[in-house]
Amino acid sequence: MDSGAKIRIKVGSMEVEYEGEPSFLKDGLESLLSKMADLSTQVLPELETTSDATNGSISSAPSNGFDFSTSTIAAHLGANSTTELAICALAKLELVDGNAGVKQGDISKEMRTATTYYKKSMSSNLGSSLRTLIKNNRVNHGASDTYSLSATEKTRLEGSIANIG
Repeated sequence: MDSGAKIRIKVGSMEVEYEGEPSFLKDGLESLLSKMADLSTQVLPELETTSDATNGSISSAPSNGFDFSTSTIAAHLGANSTTELAICALAKLELVDGNAGVKQGDISKEMRTATTYYKKSMSSNLGSSLRTLIKNNRVNHGASDTYSLSATEKTRLEGSIANIG
């Protein structure tokens, strides 16, 4: 019987695979995850700075291969309410644009770009819709009044968006 431990962790574009002493999982895993989280927030700004310095513009190609508008996401997910259009806007901002935490105003602005689905009343309903999404564990409310997709919702949306042809 093998008493070694094996684990693979992926945070953003970083991936670490460990095989060895189980004591590391008990003593060093938390520190590793913390460092990976810190690094993942630094990697994207560094890439943008490098891109900006080399050719005067930031690359718009998303790292995950998604390149869809909020309208396209809404069409494929059947967004027919403020709540669902907010999810589509968050999906665009996080999964396509790579934003980690998004302000309510940015969600509202992104929703407006989906002109086929957006209605003026949605702006006044957005706060209530975000609270509903938080209660239903579809959206997380973070520090500095930012919002992000929950891990479960993000995984579900990644699968749905990957099927957009």
